[in-house]
Amino acid sequence: QLGPLCQWAADGKKGLPPGAKTYQGNHYLMIRGYGLGIPACDIPLKRLGGHRPVLSTKEEHDWFAENIGTSVWLGLELDGKGTWRWITGEPMTYQPGWDDPKHANKTTGVILSNTRKWQLLNIDHARNLSIEWEGK
Repeated sequence: QLGPLCQWAADGKKGLPPGAKTYQGNHYLMIRGYGLGIPACDIPLKRLGGHRPVLSTKEEHDWFAENIGTSVWLGLELDGKGTWRWITGEPMTYQPGWDDPKHANKTTGVILSNTRKWQLLNIDHARNLSIEWEGK
């Protein structure tokens, strides 16, 4: 699945890449079989003009799980005070059930699990690669 995405990027990122889906003006793409940990996945996502998915409402969360998939890193990170925040700066107003977030540290990230809950994992653990682009 990387071939068409690389070609899209080489062509100047015109329109949306093949397979991308849109929800409320934002665009999402799942790249299966290309698992990376957070440090490794953030670099290509930024080069492609996007970031890890930010699922800030129940509706967006449910749509993403149904239409894009699960077992992906979410765009959550710990700030210096140990509080989870979205990498885009959006407020974290929705949280489905998840592991106790108080047991997280700098080497912990959050995935959307197959049960549609949030799960804490070591940031080096490989997951499917998914990208979100803000509305264009």
